[in-house]
Amino acid sequence: MLNQNQEIDEKRGMRERGIVRTGSAADATGSAADATATAATTTLTPLSLSGTTDLVRIGAAEEEEPQEGSAAGDSAAAAAMLVTIWELQVCMIWATRDNTAKLNLAYGKTFKKPRRPYEKERLDAELKLVGEYGLRCKRELWRVQYALSRIRNNARHLLTLDEKNPRRIFEGEALLRRMNRYGLLADGQNKLDYVLALTVENFLARRLQTLVFKAGMAKSIHHARVLIRQRHIRVGRQIVNIPSFMVRVESEKHIDFSLTSPFGGGPPGRVKRKNQKKASGGGGDGEEEDEE
Repeated sequence: MLNQNQEIDEKRGMRERGIVRTGSAADATGSAADATATAATTTLTPLSLSGTTDLVRIGAAEEEEPQEGSAAGDSAAAAAMLVTIWELQVCMIWATRDNTAKLNLAYGKTFKKPRRPYEKERLDAELKLVGEYGLRCKRELWRVQYALSRIRNNARHLLTLDEKNPRRIFEGEALLRRMNRYGLLADGQNKLDYVLALTVENFLARRLQTLVFKAGMAKSIHHARVLIRQRHIRVGRQIVNIPSFMVRVESEKHIDFSLTSPFGGGPPGRVKRKNQKKASGGGGDGEEEDEE
């Protein structure tokens, strides 16, 4: 009686593991061979996800011929297969999230927000600069501050090196040439110490919007921004519609109205054409409307 109960328990356990054994105990050799084949067809493949190695079970036992009393084994095998597929999908989802996060870190920063959002002294200073230089928002000011901080950090790092260090000589001269080219430093200021003394106002003064207003081409700093955005301003032969364009010293004398602009001798604008049409067709009506 005890032997029969043990044999029943063994059959039940083998059915739960997806192995079906029929016949008497003489078929144990065949069942063992089937179990060996099942283990051989099941492989463990390492998947590298987010820096860790997980072992995901891929594959399953070969399909056996349907036999009597194998419904429980088939259902158990199907459930195991579903669990394996679900684990694989979860791993792929986490891998996609990790890769997306890594890709987002590849983009470079263009500005940096203040750590303390509400600070009266800083807010007043930023508001003054935004109004003085006609900036659209404080983000444009933060971009200039971030660029200045990177330049100053680079100069500060070069100053820590020895004066005869080839890296300090090469990169320091390149940095000073770039500052002189954009008019941020004078020709006589050929030391890295002068780079540390640069301010945000030095960068804002070299913007195209500021130079157009200082040249008397616009009525106000805000009018200069409108002219640039509406493609009325050119630098040399190139029309520039970016108010934050940094102008080089050699290009400053080439700032002028565009050849296609009404201010530069081009065809008249929409309002002027409309007024001319009214004056030629309606007589005095157009003049009265203009006066109004």
